Amino acid sequence: MTSKVDSPLHLNDDGSQISVTGPIEKWDLGEQWATFAVVIAQVNDAGTIVAASGTSESYESGATWWDASAAVADSSPRFVAGPAKAFAVAAIEVTGAPPKPYYWEVDIELRAPGTAA
Repeated sequence: MTSKVDSPLHLNDDGSQISVTGPIEKWDLGEQWATFAVVIAQVNDAGTIVAASGTSESYESGATWWDASAAVADSSPRFVAGPAKAFAVAAIEVTGAPPKPYYWEVDIELRAPGTAA
């Protein structure tokens, strides 16, 4: 499998949640399903790391995109528009074999709600 995380991504109104999307560019032979998990991290102006995580539903082989909602913990700092990092993993079910992981990371841009892509 080959997948990515889209950029830019848009924050919700209070910076506590991000709708994460990405393309699935290629499925390998025997791959049946994949579930995605993502962590978005950003260092704010105070030097604190803001982090949000989320998990997708399962996608059947042939799907061309995935999405997940990444949310910060209730008492955590909030995201602001600007640069961030996405860390992702897909758990891929393969015919006749144990599930296999696929990891990647990418620099992304976070945008305020309602701003153009």
